Amino acid sequence: MENRIFEIKNKLTACGANVTKKQLIRELMKLQSQVAKTVFGEEAGQAGKNVQDVISYLGSRTKGDLYLNELLKKCKSDITEIGEMIKGEQTGKAGEDKAFKSLETVSKNCKILRNVELSDGCHLSEIDLVAVTNSGVFLLEVKNTARNIIIDSKGNYIRIAQNGYAVQDKNIGEQMNEKEYLLRTVLKKAGINNVNIHSLVVFTNSSIDVKNDYPYIKECFLSELPHIVENCVDGHRYSDKTLLTITKAIINAKTEGAYPYKIDMKTFKHNFATLVASVEKLNKVKQKSMALEYKPKKIGFFQRLFRRFARVVCAIFN
Repeated sequence: MENRIFEIKNKLTACGANVTKKQLIRELMKLQSQVAKTVFGEEAGQAGKNVQDVISYLGSRTKGDLYLNELLKKCKSDITEIGEMIKGEQTGKAGEDKAFKSLETVSKNCKILRNVELSDGCHLSEIDLVAVTNSGVFLLEVKNTARNIIIDSKGNYIRIAQNGYAVQDKNIGEQMNEKEYLLRTVLKKAGINNVNIHSLVVFTNSSIDVKNDYPYIKECFLSELPHIVENCVDGHRYSDKTLLTITKAIINAKTEGAYPYKIDMKTFKHNFATLVASVEKLNKVKQKSMALEYKPKKIGFFQRLFRRFARVVCAIFN
């Protein structure tokens, strides 16, 4: 079985140690495909099998086995997280696409940068969109959600489910502060000080309710975004030359660090390979047992001789 575990692990090549944010969705989709093919074979892609289908199938094969059930729980937790990551990345990209197109309608000089990953050696953060204008720099965090949102007075980001249940995510106030700090650090290194940075959380879904009690960041809906950028005249006004310098400084500072997965991919792959190999072994044992149970019994020499004698006797007297 060890050989089979090793073989399965070797096939799970996606989501390695050095995957960048830009590569993440592609690698997650590739891992989902590899996991499905391991269980369902090549037809998995044609049937549209995903990670949840894998868990359902394996769950139906591990009933009554305590060891396999425990291993299934670990894999289920990780696979659920992988599914959420895929959904989050797809939803996030769709939201960023909408915001990018919205910014393209701005008539004044506006340089749009997307997925700007910045680091100072200690901190690493990604900015969804940066819009550089003559009125300053807009640091945009895009939220593509169908749930009502509360940003409390401490900057906590809270999603309200349909049943009213509140789910608290990371503190968006701290996140935005870190992004702004990294952006200012980059610009200072380029000799550009005291730039007007407007931090803005953009919600793509105007049908939700948003309550923002955190005074240090502003929020808006997508329909308002181009007008806010267009009409902003706060603070200094930068020349086109300065605007270009700011844009180049941000582009040159962009980095691509390894994405920090929410799960331990190495452990997941080992647990998954062990679970699949164990289920395969269990299935082989069951099939062998059934074959033995229904295997026709061989007739011995004397039984065959007696049957022939009986047929002859019956033929004589009939």
